[in-house]
Amino acid sequence: MAQGTDPSKRLSFRDWRLWALTATLSLLGGTYAWHLNRLEASRESQKLRSLVEKLAYRRPPGFTPQQWESAVAFTMNLHANSLTHLTDASSLHEVREELERKMDLKVDLETIEWIWDSYAKLSHAGDNYQHFRRRMHEEIESGGGNWGIKVP
Repeated sequence: MAQGTDPSKRLSFRDWRLWALTATLSLLGGTYAWHLNRLEASRESQKLRSLVEKLAYRRPPGFTPQQWESAVAFTMNLHANSLTHLTDASSLHEVREELERKMDLKVDLETIEWIWDSYAKLSHAGDNYQHFRRRMHEEIESGGGNWGIKVP
């Protein structure tokens, strides 16, 4: 026996099997939980996108269809380019619920601004995308664009 090793402190084959089983089950459980969060995040993202699309039909007074089309189109692009695999499902859920509450009231440019602010907080990509906000405002001020979105 090697000097300094205590046979009672060595792991038996049975102990190693139990340790390996525990580690494997922990890894599988963690992977499953991560996968469930990703699925839920994807569902919440789709619900959010649907709400943003519905904004097209909620044109506020004082906006031409082209101006509101620009606001909605830029916000749809924000959505598509901001929500990453790192975005937390519960955070998306909170933003979606708040947007639903806001859409029950009046919808205007403040609603759009709130969405942009929220996406900046949701993800690093959302924060990086904020430089397009200025472009959105410039396009709105110049009469709007032609994005192919139906705005009544």
